[in-house]
Amino acid sequence: MHYAGYTHRDIKLENILLSRTKDGDLDPILTDFGSAGPLTVPLTTRQDAMEVVDVASRHTTISYRPPELWPGELSTTSLSSPMTHVTSSTGAVFDYAKVDVWMVGCVLFGILFAISPYECHFQRSTGQVQVVETTQNKILSDQIPWPGQDTPTHQWYATNQWQQLRNTIQWILHPNRFERPTLSEVQHRVHELLEQNSFRRTAGSTTT
Repeated sequence: MHYAGYTHRDIKLENILLSRTKDGDLDPILTDFGSAGPLTVPLTTRQDAMEVVDVASRHTTISYRPPELWPGELSTTSLSSPMTHVTSSTGAVFDYAKVDVWMVGCVLFGILFAISPYECHFQRSTGQVQVVETTQNKILSDQIPWPGQDTPTHQWYATNQWQQLRNTIQWILHPNRFERPTLSEVQHRVHELLEQNSFRRTAGSTTT
């Protein structure tokens, strides 16, 4: 989609189906393109910023919505400002690709725990996942929840894999979209992890 100049803007667990191949593998299939739109939109006036946030409030799932799509977080400044993404041909634009990247980070967390990081909390004693309300403050806090080291949930994956998993997801979910990796960088990192590890749950682990 990105190569074709479009973004999905509502990537989440519920919008990904799995199709079994002839070899028995599972291929992910992205669905529900009702929120899709151009890769970039102008971001030169306050009205532009308000429009981006308003569209997000109606068309992106709240628990997968990145910080820049919340009220008051998307600012327009002069073209010389480092806070504005500038291209030589179009001037100041908002890059929706980084929105998709954030959502992919939430999905990767969801693959581990079956829920977005911004709508969950782990019980301190058991590591059991609890669903909580997603709020703007929770998104902006830059705090990703993780189960405690002494809980059964933490034992789902091998000890040597935990730091790699945490570092990768925290790297993707950077609150500053200009510091957030590109989708190509995320693909490269994930492929490296898959080559190094199997990331299968340990024997005896239970689902949430």
